[in-house]
Parts: sequence; C-alpha cells; structure tokens
Amino acid sequence: MQFFKDLFGGKKRTSPRIAIDWWVDAQLPATDGFIGFHANDISSFGLRLSGESDEAFKRVLTDEGRARMLLRVPGEAVTHSVEAQLVWGMGGQDRFQTGWTFEEIEEAATDAICRYIDAHTSDELAER
Repeated sequence: MQFFKDLFGGKKRTSPRIAIDWWVDAQLPATDGFIGFHANDISSFGLRLSGESDEAFKRVLTDEGRARMLLRVPGEAVTHSVEAQLVWGMGGQDRFQTGWTFEEIEEAATDAICRYIDAHTSDELAER
C-alpha cells in the first residue's frame, strides 16, 4: 500500500536520516587544503553541514556546485573520499546550514554509513 505523499512526491527521503556530531573536511578546489565543517545529520544519500558563513562553503565549491569531502565514520579505520553536490543553503553568520547529496561515493563508504545508521537507529530524525 502506498501513501498519498509517496505517490505525489511529498515524501522527501527514501532512507533513514540520523543526527550526528562529526567533522567533515571539504577540499579547497585545485589545492591540497581543506576546510572543516560540522556534520549535523547523514543518510546513505547525503548529509547536512553547518559552518560559519556562506562564504566558507563557497570556497570549497567547484564550478559545478560540488565539493570533494573526507568522511570519517566512527568505528571505521579508513577515511572515505566522496564528492557531494550542494542542494540548498540557508542561515546567517555563525550557523549557516547546507544540504548535500552524494554524487560520487564508493560502495565501501555507503556500506560504512549504512552500518553506522543501523547501529544508531535511536538517533533517527523525524521526517519534516
């Protein structure tokens, strides 16, 4: 049985989204430098980051609106490199929020995220 909002595009997410308190490093394009952002929540399809301003996020964007990021999933021995697309941004100074979808992500990274989500279902966020 499908629900009304599923049929007409009202359902936004297809996988659980959980609250997290991680740091994610986003690479400055064409350099070896990185900027750290606070990760607020994650799903197997993307994540939400917060930073000091929209200018900080603009610095990590490519011309296509993407950023290369390093994810350190707690409990994992490796760091995962992913490429994410900026979907939205809002807020003011000291608490600018952004939403990202994973565009290039290795299966090992997706598996690590899914394992973490499965182990932390009590941190699942309600659909808005």
